[in-house]
Amino acid sequence: MIKSFKLYPNRVTKSLEMAPLLEAKLVDSGFVKSDEPDLAIAVGGDGAFLGMVRQTEFRIDLAYVGVNTGTLGFLQEIKFEEIDEFVEQLQRQEYRLEEIAFQQTVVKTPDVEDTYLSLNEIVVRDKLLRTAFFDVEVDGNQLQNFVGDALLISTPTGSTAHNSSYGGAIVDNSARVLQLNSMGAINSKVYRSLINPYIIGENQKIVITPEEKRKDIMLQVDGEIHIYDNAMSITTMLDERKLKFLRMKDYTYERKIREKILGW
Repeated sequence: MIKSFKLYPNRVTKSLEMAPLLEAKLVDSGFVKSDEPDLAIAVGGDGAFLGMVRQTEFRIDLAYVGVNTGTLGFLQEIKFEEIDEFVEQLQRQEYRLEEIAFQQTVVKTPDVEDTYLSLNEIVVRDKLLRTAFFDVEVDGNQLQNFVGDALLISTPTGSTAHNSSYGGAIVDNSARVLQLNSMGAINSKVYRSLINPYIIGENQKIVITPEEKRKDIMLQVDGEIHIYDNAMSITTMLDERKLKFLRMKDYTYERKIREKILGW
């Protein structure tokens, strides 16, 4: 049962104006503002939601939801004009918690081993934005020698983000898969790379090994950039844990696709 909350507004004027209003409505309805909440609420766009999850360190004991004050707001469940209904449904406990997959990525160099969590995606490319040369394995089996701009690996949640721009499939949030997609793959009589997205299951892992000539890489984790010199490997898989997203009683993924992508 949701009893307490914490707001995570971005710095946009509309979000800063709306956050006190939403807070007052929640408190007046009997919910408690807390630094150890049951419910974390992002106020803003998708960036605000990703920032909230990152700031709370992907806590699996929290429920997450977003109120959209941005443009598209694909991750944001609640529209600006729906906050009264949102608070009322919280009071009546007319919601459900949906378990959502997220991604774990480990980067190894001779000196460090860093672990990152992502809700949407990672992108691996050459540090200087030159042509990337990557060996790609799935569960120890070689898949391809990729040559091109970058490799993008997305979660179901991230399938409608950057992945969609590169012809990737839209994947229902309830699925437990990762999607490997190519960005600017080179195909000629010299180089052959996959141009179709490749789906892997929840217990599999992708290992990307930069070839000797291009070991300095740029890793983007939900948009945040990390630079590595002499990277040995980038290993990514689904984390065994799951986040909890709060869904209102009339939520369906198909409705979200219609509203956010098809526009009706």
